[in-house]
Amino acid sequence: MEEDWELPQGKQAVCEVSMDGGKVRLGGKLQAGCYWGDYKTFRLQGIRT
Repeated sequence: MEEDWELPQGKQAVCEVSMDGGKVRLGGKLQAGCYWGDYKTFRLQGIRT
C-alpha cells in the first residue's frame, strides 16, 4: 500500500532528532500473565512525543 504525504513546513531548522524503539514487559509478576509490548518514541528539538 502506498500513501502520499505532504511535507510539513517548518518555522525553524531542526538540529536534534532522536529515535528509539524496542520491547517492554507489561503487567505484574512474570508468572501472573505479563506480556511483552512494542514501543517507539522520538524526540525532536528536546521535546519527547
